Amino acid sequence: MHNRTRKTGFRRGLGHGRIFGIPALICALAFAAALLCLSCGSTSGYRAAASVDPDYPRSHAQAAGCAEAAVKRLMRRHHIPGVAVALVHDQEVLLLDAYGKADRERDIDATKDTIYTMYSIAKPFTAIEIMRLHEEGLLDLDVPVTDILPDFQIRGTFGELEPITARQLLSHRSGLPRNSNYRGTLREAGWRTLALQVQSLPDAYLAYPPGTRYKYSNLGYNVLGHIIETLREEDFVGYMDRELLAAIGMNASSFLSTRVPEGAEKAAGYEYSRGAYVRHEMHDHTQIASGNLFSSAADMAEFIRFVLRGGSAAGRSVIGADQLAQMFTPQFATADDPQRNGLGWMTSREAMSELMVWHQGGDVDSNALVALLPESGHGIALLTNCGSFEGAVLLQAAMDILRAAGAPGGGAFREAAANRQAPRPDGRAVSSAPAREASEALDRYSGLYVVFGQPVRIQRRGRRLKAPFGPITLSLNPVGNGEFAPSHWLLGLGLGALLPADPSLLRFRFPTAGAGTQRRLTVHISDIHYELCDSYPCPERSCEEAWSRIAGSYEGCRVTVEDEVLVMSGVGVLKASGDDAFTVVGGPYEGETVLFDPDRGSLTHQGITYHRTLR
Repeated sequence: MHNRTRKTGFRRGLGHGRIFGIPALICALAFAAALLCLSCGSTSGYRAAASVDPDYPRSHAQAAGCAEAAVKRLMRRHHIPGVAVALVHDQEVLLLDAYGKADRERDIDATKDTIYTMYSIAKPFTAIEIMRLHEEGLLDLDVPVTDILPDFQIRGTFGELEPITARQLLSHRSGLPRNSNYRGTLREAGWRTLALQVQSLPDAYLAYPPGTRYKYSNLGYNVLGHIIETLREEDFVGYMDRELLAAIGMNASSFLSTRVPEGAEKAAGYEYSRGAYVRHEMHDHTQIASGNLFSSAADMAEFIRFVLRGGSAAGRSVIGADQLAQMFTPQFATADDPQRNGLGWMTSREAMSELMVWHQGGDVDSNALVALLPESGHGIALLTNCGSFEGAVLLQAAMDILRAAGAPGGGAFREAAANRQAPRPDGRAVSSAPAREASEALDRYSGLYVVFGQPVRIQRRGRRLKAPFGPITLSLNPVGNGEFAPSHWLLGLGLGALLPADPSLLRFRFPTAGAGTQRRLTVHISDIHYELCDSYPCPERSCEEAWSRIAGSYEGCRVTVEDEVLVMSGVGVLKASGDDAFTVVGGPYEGETVLFDPDRGSLTHQGITYHRTLR
C-alpha cells in the first residue's frame, strides 16, 4: 500500500467531465454534457453509400470554410489557446490546419505538425494491435487472460466468477477498477511499468463481475498493453512506435513524449479558470497503453485515412478490414446496460444517421477527439491544448463539422427535436402529446439516486417527477413506458444552445414493473452514452453506526455525511457493503472498494491509504 495524498474532487480525464464556464444558474443544466462521453480507397466490405444533405455545402472549399469557422467559435467560447484539425473525406484531406498558440508564453503558433497530448486516444491504437494479434492467430479474444498472463489475479466479492477475457478488456466490460494499485512513477518503473501495474492487482478488488456491466477502465487497457509486450516479446513503446505507428505513416507520433522526433514543437497544456491560464509542461505517465500517446494533426490525418482504407498503408495491409469491422461492432449491450462500446471505440448509429465510431481523450491540460464515419468515408480529428472544458464539446463540434463536410444528417433524434416531438431510445419519433404514468409507478420511481457521482432525490409532485440539480429543479415529464423527458423554463429561453448537447434530447428511464427488482435510473442521449444511476439505500441503524466510525478528516480526504449520504472527497459517494467495507456509488470510481482499518483508523482505496487526522 502507498500513503499518498490524492487531490480532492474527481479527476476529469478520459471521458468524465467538469462543467464548463457558463452563468452559474445554467451550469446545473450542463450535466447533459457528461452523457456524450466522455478518440480514394475502399473499406473492403463495410463501406456503404450515403446520401448528402443538400442543406450543407458540397464543395470541399465550403466544407473547409465551415470547419474553420466552427473551430474558431470553439476556441473563443472555451478559451482554448490552440487547436489543430484534420478533416478527411474519401481519402482526400479537406482541411489540415491549426489555429492559435501552441505555447502562449513563448508566442509559438500552433501548426499541423505540433505535437499534442492525446491521452485516451491511445486506446484505439492499443486495440488495433490486439486485433492484429488476433488476426495472426496469436490471441483468442475469448480465452482467459490468465492463459497469456498466468500471474494475473485480482480479488472479488462476488463469489465464483467467469474469467476475464481480452474481449471484455477491449469493451470495458471486464469489471476491473478504473486504475491499478501501482503508485510509482514512470521514471521508477521504466519499461516495466505495465508489468508492475498487473503485479499490483492481488491487493485490488473487482468493481463488477466480469461481463456484467460497463465500467470504463484505464487499467484494462494497460493489461492489454502487457499482453502485447508479452506476445511480441518486446517493450510496448518500442514495438508500437515501430510496428504500428510508423507502419501507418505516423512518423512524428509516439507512446513516449521523449521519443517524438527531435525538433518537433510540443504544445504546452493549459487549464483556464476565472480569466487566467495555468501552464502544464508535456509529460509522460505510467498509463502507457491506455493514455500516453503523443501525436499531431498531420499524423492523425494519416490514421483516419488508414482506418477508412480498411487497414492498409504504403501498399500493404497492416490489419484486415474485417478486423476493423469487428472493432466497430457493439459488444455485450443489453436492455439493462445498453452502452454500445465496440472493441476500442465508442459507437453510435443514431447521432449521425449512420455508424459513427469515436474516442475522446483528455485531462486538465489537453483535450482531443477522433471520430469516423466508416460507411460514408468521413473522419475528423480535433487536438487542443486546454482541458478546462467537457470532452463532449469536441464530439458535438466534430459532428457539426462532419455534417458541413457532407456527412448524413443528424439522425432521428435531431429530426424529432426539429419537429417538436419526443424521440424514443430506438430513434423513432413519437407523439409529443403528454403521456401518463400510474400513480403507483411514479411512487416506485421516486427515491434517492446517484447521478454522475452526485446524489439526486427524485420526488413525485402531482402527475410528474421533479429532479433537483444544483440550484434548479427539472420537471420530468412522462413520455411512456417508464421514460421521462426533462424540462425547465430556462430551456425555453434558448439557453440550451450553450450546452454541448441539446437538453431536449435527454431522457430519464426507469425499469417498468416486471423488468427486475433492482431500482435504477438510466440517463441517456440517443445511443451516444448511457449513465446507469443506482438508487441509494436509506441508511439503517447499522449503516449509521458504520458511517459514524469512518466520518472525519484524513490525510488527503474527508468523509462526511450529507443529507443521509456518505461521501468521501476525491472518491465519491459510498455505501456500506460489509464489515468495514464500502462500495463507491456512481462517478468515475463506481463499484470500487474502500476499506476501513479500525485498528489504524485509516481508509484504503486502490492502493492509497488515508490516515485519520482529526475526527
